[in-house]
Amino acid sequence: KPHPPIWGRGAPGALSAPAMGRAAEQCDGWHPLGLSWADLEKGMATVKALARRAGRPDGAVRFAPRNMLALGAKDGGADPAPYAGAPEQVAGDVTRAARLGCEWVTFDMPAGADVPGMMAIMERFAKDVKPAAA
Repeated sequence: KPHPPIWGRGAPGALSAPAMGRAAEQCDGWHPLGLSWADLEKGMATVKALARRAGRPDGAVRFAPRNMLALGAKDGGADPAPYAGAPEQVAGDVTRAARLGCEWVTFDMPAGADVPGMMAIMERFAKDVKPAAA
């Protein structure tokens, strides 16, 4: 391979037609930021279709959504944000992303978290979420 994988993204929290087109035609991965489940599914279908239209083989573009990790956040009601809530909810979201075809998920830490706070979140994720999402 002549280079590491190239990921493309767009504006946080939005489906950007130009960004999806660039990812579909030129990138190895699409890395959308802060999308809802509905937008992620719609965006993945669009990127796949655009890649096919550009003559790229199936699987040429992979998916790696990035969202805020709000482990332990209160339940957001009927349509909570992805990766927010109790460890079981977050594990279910990781599993859902995998079933949609995402090969990676990446997370932002809560605003204002210091290094020890971030370490505690990552340790809790490794202990309570990762095994349940396997």
